[in-house]
Amino acid sequence: MKFKGIILTILLLTGICILSIKVCQLELKKRAIKKDLIELSNIKYGLFSIDDWKEILANIITKKIKEFNLDDANKEALRQEITKLLTQQIDILEHRFKEKQSQSIIGLLQGTVVEFTGIFDQIKKDIPYYTRGIIDFVNDPRTKVDLRAYVLKKLND
Repeated sequence: MKFKGIILTILLLTGICILSIKVCQLELKKRAIKKDLIELSNIKYGLFSIDDWKEILANIITKKIKEFNLDDANKEALRQEITKLLTQQIDILEHRFKEKQSQSIIGLLQGTVVEFTGIFDQIKKDIPYYTRGIIDFVNDPRTKVDLRAYVLKKLND
């Protein structure tokens, strides 16, 4: 009986020692992970560094603006989109003008003059001219330089 108590005590002490060693090893791993997490959380380093991201984005934006060129296929697609946008905006402007003019007698007179002179029709006829001007503006090298400077300034802000 006494012998069984000694063996049981030895087994329990051995188990406690093994488990204590495991707990110590886990605590050391946990401490190392916490230390790494604190280091990673420091805003000056790596993934969270604002300065590093700002520099990366500035390089990407500068490169993309330098590479931006309109070829014939792109110009045609852009021309169609700009024409569509301008037509929609002029239609909205004309509709608002007519709504506003229908609210008073003077407005009705102004609306009649506008209808008689055909101002909105003339503006719609000139849409291709405006579109060409916008495309030339977008494709101008000076515009690209100004755009790059503007985007980089906003990025720094």
